[in-house]
Amino acid sequence: MPGTTEPPLNEGVNRECQCRGPRTVDGQGVCKCESNKIWIDATSECVCEANRVWDTTTNTCVCANGQIANPTTGVCQCPVGQVWQLGVWYDWLNRDNPSGWGDAETISNHVNDGFVACGSNSATAFAMSTQCVEASTNYNWDTIGYNIVYAEDGECNCANAHNPSGCPDLKVRFKCWHATLGFCECTGGRVWNATAGLCQCPSSRGFVWNAATSKCICSAGRTPNTAGQCMCASDRQYVAASDTCVCTHDRVPDANGVC
Repeated sequence: MPGTTEPPLNEGVNRECQCRGPRTVDGQGVCKCESNKIWIDATSECVCEANRVWDTTTNTCVCANGQIANPTTGVCQCPVGQVWQLGVWYDWLNRDNPSGWGDAETISNHVNDGFVACGSNSATAFAMSTQCVEASTNYNWDTIGYNIVYAEDGECNCANAHNPSGCPDLKVRFKCWHATLGFCECTGGRVWNATAGLCQCPSSRGFVWNAATSKCICSAGRTPNTAGQCMCASDRQYVAASDTCVCTHDRVPDANGVC
């Protein structure tokens, strides 16, 4: 316009094309996210792909929720022996110590107390899975020798009337449904041995894996006592070398199996 001066084309203005979002130009002139993050065009951001989280120590996306990267494909997967389970385990709950009746750690009781992760109505709340253990030892309910009523969808009850020595103090945690979140876990009462990289039964207490039932059971026909140890019948003793229960005092079993 007459009487005005247009500024030079590049004066004070950076007209160089720049990458959108937190990307930088690599040696080939291509916009790249840092490390192994992926670009989401809809939101203009760099994120870790599914089942990975950002690790500030290595500055890279690493497998999450107990998964490890397959050394060949790089895909996140559960370690051998563990399986992927959808859902979320919530914190341990322990309503109280055993009362005159016993100890009732049911999901309906906990919902009445305010636990709402698996549903807010005590009549309809349910869990995908329930873990019930002795509070002081963390031994699973079916390995401690008590008469306990258990249901996977949210029941763990012990009545003193059905247990001559009284009920132990129990605690529970519930797995509630989630559409995308999950985790790796050992099944059948096994625990993860990080050193060996395996799911194992608690062998120090006498349990072995039973493929037919897909759970840990006492070996040699033993049963767990209230301390969680596999024990032979009172008239027999355990011989580790042969993994058998044998009659004591040089006795032998009769036709009915009685020493």
